[in-house]
Amino acid sequence: MIGVRIFIGEIINIDEYGNVLINDVKGNPLTFRPKDAKFIQIVPETEYEAIKNRYQTK
Repeated sequence: MIGVRIFIGEIINIDEYGNVLINDVKGNPLTFRPKDAKFIQIVPETEYEAIKNRYQTK
């Protein structure tokens, strides 16, 4: 099984070391290194809702 982490927000900066700084929908800054992750996707809130509705267990 592959874990997937989806961030809802906007990319603020990518530094010279490849660290990505984003602001989530609540305005919290988050930093991560894409090279350390298996799969990271940043999506707008509307797309997140569509994904959540598609895979949500009933």
